[in-house]
Parts: sequence; C-alpha cells; structure tokens
Amino acid sequence: MEQVLADVLELENQAKAIVKQQTDRREALPAEVEKKLSEMREKYSAEAEKRLDDIRAEEQKHLEAELAKVNEEHDRQMKRLTDVAERESENFARQIFERVIGTEMD
Repeated sequence: MEQVLADVLELENQAKAIVKQQTDRREALPAEVEKKLSEMREKYSAEAEKRLDDIRAEEQKHLEAELAKVNEEHDRQMKRLTDVAERESENFARQIFERVIGTEMD
C-alpha cells in the first residue's frame, strides 16, 4: 500500500512537472513568436534593401550612360558650331564691317 501511495505521489509530481513545463512553454510562446517575427522582419528588410540598392545601382548606370550620350551630342554640336564659326569668321567680320561702314569691302 505504501508503494502504491509512493507511486501515486510520484505520478502526481511528474504530472505537476509536465503541467508546469507546458504552462511555462505557453507563457513563453508569445515572446518566441515575436522574436521569430522580428528576425523574419529583419531578414526580409535586409533582402529588400539589397534589392533596392541593386536597382539603384542599375538605374545609376543607365543614367550615366544617357548622360554620356547627351554630353557626346553636346560636344558634337559645339564642334560643328566652332567649325562653322572658324570657317565663316572672315565672312562674318566682312559683313559686320560693311554694315557698320556702309560700304562693301573687296
């Protein structure tokens, strides 16, 4: 009889330990879930930031390529204008002189 009572007490203590363990787990669960969510947020945020950085870098490359094209076109136009100005400078000077003086130069 004493052995049965000891076994019953042992089982009761084991049951209490199991209940306490499960209660502790249940109480710790919200903190664990929040921790996991926080880790996931950080992970996804870092991945999203990396993708944004990649997109920014790619867009910057395209922007620089377009700017280089615009600069090349500007340089070509300036060269054409300079060439025309050099070729026609004597003619321009003669026309200005004639308009100022009012007579033609030969």
